[in-house]
Amino acid sequence: LTQLLIPTLGGLCLGLLAQAIPLSMLSGNGQIREAIISVKGGEYTVNLLLGSAAGKMLAVGISIGSGFEGGCIFPSLFAGVYIGLAAYLYMENDNEFPLLLCLSCFMVGLPSSLFPIPITILTITAFTLQLSSYQSGPMVASAVTAHCVASGTGILIKLMKLARKEHLFDDPIMTR
Repeated sequence: LTQLLIPTLGGLCLGLLAQAIPLSMLSGNGQIREAIISVKGGEYTVNLLLGSAAGKMLAVGISIGSGFEGGCIFPSLFAGVYIGLAAYLYMENDNEFPLLLCLSCFMVGLPSSLFPIPITILTITAFTLQLSSYQSGPMVASAVTAHCVASGTGILIKLMKLARKEHLFDDPIMTR
């Protein structure tokens, strides 16, 4: 009975979410261009974009939790798009904070903080947005920073472990 009930409830929740936040549905790949045009045209607000990003991540959680197949990486990329567009709208000055910079850095930053594959995410984003290597520089900084902040570099933990095991360096094998 639970094998039938959980996917049914998951589908019902996704349907209700789709009615409440339509931008949170689908993969998001076809929505990037429309979202940029709508932001530039003044049709979307910061709250709508942030709500859509949260809705997209909620939809992924419901889908995976109720047994539907699919991944988390591409929805997090497009949630990053919505957050980047919201940041752009929040700044409200195209000259000081360009749209492409905002969009690309958040599109890379969000998934890089969640998944340990920043180079893959950089490549996907650069090809999706058709960016040159010159335009990809800030994305690299965003991906590395997000990944290190969320996942850590591991250096501090290794130093703490070494501090607790200083006696190991007295061993002749360890001094070679």
